[in-house]
Amino acid sequence: MLRTRTTAVRVARTGILHNLSKAPKAPSIFHLSSWEDQQSCCFSSNTPAQEDEKSTFNYEAPMGGLITRLKIVSISSCVLSLVGLPLLIFLKSGDLPTAKQAGVGGIALFGATGSTLSLHFVFGPYALSMEEVPAPEGTDDAKNTAFLKATTRSVFGWKNEYVFDSLSAVEPYSGTRPFANFMINGQTLLYAHPELLDEAMRRRLIYPDGLPEEIEAANMERNEGLPKRKEDDDDFF
Repeated sequence: MLRTRTTAVRVARTGILHNLSKAPKAPSIFHLSSWEDQQSCCFSSNTPAQEDEKSTFNYEAPMGGLITRLKIVSISSCVLSLVGLPLLIFLKSGDLPTAKQAGVGGIALFGATGSTLSLHFVFGPYALSMEEVPAPEGTDDAKNTAFLKATTRSVFGWKNEYVFDSLSAVEPYSGTRPFANFMINGQTLLYAHPELLDEAMRRRLIYPDGLPEEIEAANMERNEGLPKRKEDDDDFF
């Protein structure tokens, strides 16, 4: 009886091994059809979205945060002055004639509003940021346009956004506004730091007719004043 069971177990084991030897083997090596496939599989390449992101113009002003805080503080103090000063003058100067009270209040209000308006006159055109945007719908010959969106701060501190074609809607500005160096659509003044723009964007926005002579002369003097680059050990002697 024991021999019969042992023989049956051996026969069953032999049959299982025989079936396994006939089963198709899975490939142990993954083969790529070409070297390009290997590169696309094993190496991370730049996608079209990444390439577009690299070529997109992005400008951030260095004083954007400071100007935003200044305008918020200025408009807040102006509102408090407009509301609180008349009441304070009326309570503290009740014995003064009405004309004198109005004169004192008017001077105080003029100082509060004048500082806010002066701050906006200086920093109103200052562009906090600029970025490339798609051409608006219905634009003729959209392929030959380069639209930018510029962001500034209004006198009340909120954001103003301007979308313009940097190839056709930009004019140079040479007026008295301290922070303004180009104009869009013939009426809106903007300012961008020339040193933060690349050469192509600088010529497109600020110097469409080429760099002024004084700037070119300053650049030449700066380049001539740079130390000579060492090319050979004999340059030390």
